[in-house]
Amino acid sequence: MITKLTDMKNFFLIGFMGCGKTYNGKLLAKKIGFDFFDMDDEIEDKSGKSIKEIFNKYGEQYFRKYEREVLLELSKKKHSVVATGGGTPCFFDNIDIINNSGISFYLKCSADFLSDRLIKMKNQRPLIASKKDKNELKKYIDDLLNNREPFYLKSTHILEAENINIENIVSIVKDYCR
Repeated sequence: MITKLTDMKNFFLIGFMGCGKTYNGKLLAKKIGFDFFDMDDEIEDKSGKSIKEIFNKYGEQYFRKYEREVLLELSKKKHSVVATGGGTPCFFDNIDIINNSGISFYLKCSADFLSDRLIKMKNQRPLIASKKDKNELKKYIDDLLNNREPFYLKSTHILEAENINIENIVSIVKDYCR
């Protein structure tokens, strides 16, 4: 557990859906003794609806505004690890809010890696649920990743996440806490 902290408030994990933000965020929070928040879970708890229900009933624009409200709330917390939604950094001034509230880690993965991982859970993800097969999914991921990556690349750290070791993230975090 890290005992000496600087002015650092939060650590944010950003990246495309399926890159491991929640999994690695939980591990990181446990290792450094911080609270963990998954933005999607926070949105569902606050709204009383699933992400899928919000998208279906109100649309993506409404969801993105709601998501920003949750981000603003989480950014005020201290000593937290936050797993953002895949699109969170790409709307409004969210990436600036993230970077002004802590240290961000972009968990970078290739479209091939992401399509292999996401094909198994596409029905749980509103943005990819309609993709018919792996080829259509990969093309969609390629296109969306190309649009989102300029925002992701504004993160404090870029980590190749396909074979990520949580100790890599912990080592970087410890450097901030000396």
